[in-house]
Order: sequence, then structure tokens, then C-alpha cells
Amino acid sequence: MSRSRLNLYLISVIFTMLILQVISLVLERMSHPMSICYLIGKWFVFWAIGVRLFLAGLRQASKPSFTAKEIFHIQSFAVIRELGFGNLAIAPGVLFHYCIPNGQVSWPSWAVSTSAWPVFFTC
Repeated sequence: MSRSRLNLYLISVIFTMLILQVISLVLERMSHPMSICYLIGKWFVFWAIGVRLFLAGLRQASKPSFTAKEIFHIQSFAVIRELGFGNLAIAPGVLFHYCIPNGQVSWPSWAVSTSAWPVFFTC
């Protein structure tokens, strides 16, 4: 694997798993004093699960070679492509949850994210 591809991969993981979460948490904490535990959970779910799964799903569905060869060390691109479709099926439910006013947890948003598994199995 080339170092530049690995470096870009690590940068994207570090940004979605840490840096963007901290920035979002600090900005929201400054504008709305809320529980720090709530904010950590909220922004972890958004960036680490929603955005990260969506970006990984796009990459795995369109170009599965990097994930197959460099991360899982397998030759089957079909397995990685299906993993990408699974990620793409779950991520929108997590991301659309944040369109709800006041960030309230609602059953319809969780129903969307948990009912995404049939899309994964039919792709």
C-alpha cells in the first residue's frame, strides 16, 4: 500500500472519530449549556457512526480494493462491496435523526435506522 493512501485513510478516521467531534461538542456547549455526556454521545453518533459509515460505505461500494486488500487482507471484492451497501443502508437513518428539531430522540428516526437491514440483504 502506498503511504499516501494510508495517510489519507488515517486522516479521515482521526477527523471523524476525534477532531470533528470535539469541535462540534465545544461549539454546541458554548451556545447551549447542555450535559457533557449528552453532547459526547450526540456528536459521537453523528460523526463516528453516521458520517464515518456513510463515507466508508461510499468508498467500499464504489472501490472495494483498498478495504479488501489493505484492511481485511482478502481478495473477495464482492464481500466488501456488500459491506459498503450495508453501511450505506444504515448511515442515513443515523444522519436523518439530526434533522429532528431540538435533537429529540424519536421512534421514527430509530425505526428508519433499524429497519435498514433488509436493504443490506437485498443489494
